[in-house]
Amino acid sequence: MEGAKDDEPSGETTVLHSIDLTVNAGEFLALQGTSGSGKSTLLHIIGLLDRPSAGRYALEGRDVSSLPDNETSEVRNHKIGFVFQSFFLVPYITALDNVMMPGLYGGVSHSVLVKRAKDLMAMVGLSDRMGYKPSQLSGGQQQRVALARALVNNPSLLLADEPTGQLDSNTSTEIMALLNQVHEQGATVILVTHDEATAAHAHHRLLMEDGRITDRLSA
Repeated sequence: MEGAKDDEPSGETTVLHSIDLTVNAGEFLALQGTSGSGKSTLLHIIGLLDRPSAGRYALEGRDVSSLPDNETSEVRNHKIGFVFQSFFLVPYITALDNVMMPGLYGGVSHSVLVKRAKDLMAMVGLSDRMGYKPSQLSGGQQQRVALARALVNNPSLLLADEPTGQLDSNTSTEIMALLNQVHEQGATVILVTHDEATAAHAHHRLLMEDGRITDRLSA
């Protein structure tokens, strides 16, 4: 990423100021900063949920900063997995169906997708909850389902925005153990967090303030 900038639509406020950032494949990176520092905005640009108003962003060597919307959606679906603080599970379908959803959009065959989703539910320890709906699951279980969903298309990049923000300390530890497992299997992981214990899992930490990267710390 070179010179990435994000302005409010009015143009009166700059959220990100000319961000230069290189993340190596297989890295585990934490973005830290107070509310309003720009860390979630940066994560959304990395995840192709938003576009920078200026600058260049390349993902795996391909400039993705100005792709047409349909190509952006395709890259996002195949290359990037997301875990959010609020889970964003579809409430009226089962946990297994939630996990399968990105694969349905990605064109994965049904038989392959079902097996992959069941394997991921087993990986996150929820083989016995596949038929449950989100309202029947605890917060920690819902986040496990969300993580399995993020992995169903085997993304090379996993983005987590405050993944432990709604969880107690024991459940947070369990979720971070799963994120570490995903990283050890080869994925690049970038997470946003306010929590020092969560950030300590990362190899490197970027500190942000007022839309700028102010420091980079190694573990």
